[in-house]
Amino acid sequence: MSTGKKHLHHLVPLVDIYQTGDGIIVCVDLPGVEKEQIKLNIEGDRLSLVCEKANKRPRLTKGFFQLLEREYGFFRRDLLLPAGLWPEKAEAKMDNGVLVIRIPWEPGSGDKGEKS
Repeated sequence: MSTGKKHLHHLVPLVDIYQTGDGIIVCVDLPGVEKEQIKLNIEGDRLSLVCEKANKRPRLTKGFFQLLEREYGFFRRDLLLPAGLWPEKAEAKMDNGVLVIRIPWEPGSGDKGEKS
C-alpha cells in the first residue's frame, strides 16, 4: 500500500568498460534517461555519473497496476579509471538508451591495449 510519500530508489546501472589502443570506452545502460538528466564528471582517476530517472508511470484514476518492474529513482556511479588518460578530450553521447563515453590516452602514455 502506498503512503503517498516520494520514495527514491537507488539504482545501479549496468556498466561495461573496454580498453583499446586509443583509450577506454565506458558504456552505461540508461534506458528512458535523457542526456540532459545526466551529470558526468572526471576528476583524477575517477569517473562519476549522477542522474535521477523520473517516474513516467501513468496516474490511474480507475483500475490498478497489474505489474510494476521498471525502476525509477536516483543513481550515482563512481568508476575507477586507469592512469594515463586524457579527460579533457573525453566525449560522451547517448545511443539508443546507452551512454557511451570515450576517453583517449594522453600523448606519450604508451600503447595500453589492442588497436581498434
